[in-house]
Amino acid sequence: MDKLIIEGGINLQGETVCSGSKNAIFLLLCASVLSREILRLENIPNIEDIDAFLEILKQLKIRLYREGTCIWIDGWHLSRIDITESMIKRIRVSILLFCPILVRFGLARIHLPGGCSIGSRPINMHMSVLKKMGVLFFFKKKYLEAKMPVKGIQGSCVDLGIPSMGATCTFLIASYKSSGISTANNFSIEPEILELIIFFLNKGITIFVTRSGLQVAGNRKNVQFPFYRTIIRHKIGPDRMELGTLISSFFSSKGNGIIRNARIESVKNYLDVFRAIGCEIIVRLGKVMIIPTKNTGSILLKSSFFPDFPTDLQAQLSIIQFLIKHHSVIEESIWESRFSYARDLNTQQSHALRYGNVTLINGRHNFRPMVLPVYDLRGAAFASLYSLNTKGINEIVNIKFFDRGYSEFEKKIITLGGKISRESLMLYPFCLSENVFCSSCS
Repeated sequence: MDKLIIEGGINLQGETVCSGSKNAIFLLLCASVLSREILRLENIPNIEDIDAFLEILKQLKIRLYREGTCIWIDGWHLSRIDITESMIKRIRVSILLFCPILVRFGLARIHLPGGCSIGSRPINMHMSVLKKMGVLFFFKKKYLEAKMPVKGIQGSCVDLGIPSMGATCTFLIASYKSSGISTANNFSIEPEILELIIFFLNKGITIFVTRSGLQVAGNRKNVQFPFYRTIIRHKIGPDRMELGTLISSFFSSKGNGIIRNARIESVKNYLDVFRAIGCEIIVRLGKVMIIPTKNTGSILLKSSFFPDFPTDLQAQLSIIQFLIKHHSVIEESIWESRFSYARDLNTQQSHALRYGNVTLINGRHNFRPMVLPVYDLRGAAFASLYSLNTKGINEIVNIKFFDRGYSEFEKKIITLGGKISRESLMLYPFCLSENVFCSSCS
């Protein structure tokens, strides 16, 4: 078990690069199962979630090769139809492989998943999409089995209910081999979904994106034995959440910075929010420049689905709100447990009041050094920003979430002038409930 030691109170200065989007990588890796071509993905970040997903693909007998920041995938050798409990426990996004396996073999089996640290995340949205397209489901002990209808997947009109990225991915992959035209309402239009759409367009699939719905003209002949092999190259776009975390790091520490590999059209929704609270941002040629300013303001914010402010950035924004001299309100409208980091805020007497899914923040707060536990990926971003803006030595424990979601985090902070190091923690385990080290939790 390792911990991070961060000396805060230093203005971050310099230039860094935003890594590729891991969510886009997951979607494209799932789609590669249907492809007769060999897929070459570029701009792959070095994070544990990607490594775990690649290991699961190997267990499914998919051939792949990683070379630096590139991955070569030959999904045609897939030979298993079951997604086991161990796969889901290792990384929950393996649920997305359920639909590609079903489309390939006409049969798929998945262990029923539970919730996670940010709340309940049921599989029923994926089931609802496939049921409306004619797929049959059977429950067998702890497994859910799906079978294609005799006539194959039928084109239909599907209402996703909420714009879920996972459900939209399931719809697109199922429509890939459907007969007729399939239409989805309330679909996700996040940049990662658009990358998946571009991938299918490059394969010759007809897709229309309109205000009324997402339309896909399927073709059953798309999935067949490959008589010839070609290579599809795709460069992954930047990770929007990492970009927002880097902007928050510069702004909260009152430093000047430049972030390269920033696809601006996908982050306009939250750049406007940062500008509203006083962050001066200049965008030029795929670069974002952050300039410190003294004119800060309060904000009334509600996180929601794209293109609104993303829920994955509200923890980072809350740090900024604690540092400025205003009162702010942040409302969470998607996940019921997204405010898990508020436990540490209240421990620090940071004047954060929580009412259900709403947090009231009293700004101009002076942080003091502490030992910070991390509960999820958003908590990792919060802990790092807290430590960088606190004068003195801070410790962050349970840092596996840094390795899971942030590529070369320590290297980037050191490059920008921050002081951070990793140490092995060989003492007693950390008690998340009491925020101390104790021997009773071993």
